[in-house]
Amino acid sequence: MTALEIRLIGYGVAAGLLLWLLLAVKGWHDDAVKLPQVQQDFAVYKTAVEEGAKVRKEVSDGFENEKAGLQARIDAAGPARAVRLCAPASPSVVPGATGGPVRDPGPATGAGVLPQEPGPDIGQRLYGDADKADVLSAQLRACQAYAAKVQAWGISLGR
Repeated sequence: MTALEIRLIGYGVAAGLLLWLLLAVKGWHDDAVKLPQVQQDFAVYKTAVEEGAKVRKEVSDGFENEKAGLQARIDAAGPARAVRLCAPASPSVVPGATGGPVRDPGPATGAGVLPQEPGPDIGQRLYGDADKADVLSAQLRACQAYAAKVQAWGISLGR
């Protein structure tokens, strides 16, 4: 290689570096121009996130307080009363009932006659299911309150 070729290669590399530097500075300048808008958008986003966290905490605390109140009411009520599904003491006949084909060849009562044996105690399960329904109802109210507050404040529910 001659000195001229080496010098031309050097000038080409220097021109390439200078072009890269100019493009980098232009990119920095463009970013600096966009910075105030980006900062403003970030501030709006940050405010929305903080409001969303505040709403979630407020609704969650309200639900937890209601749930604790329900649990206190359940605890104060004591043991569940016995509930039995029983037929009346005397045999009763259902009006208008007719006999149908017998499917089970075992002993059966006549058409429309109710059995007289007392049923099992379903009180625990019945009151337990009612307590679960109360908690689910409280949870639904909390979800509805959250959705209403989010909608009222214009916070996006998307994540």
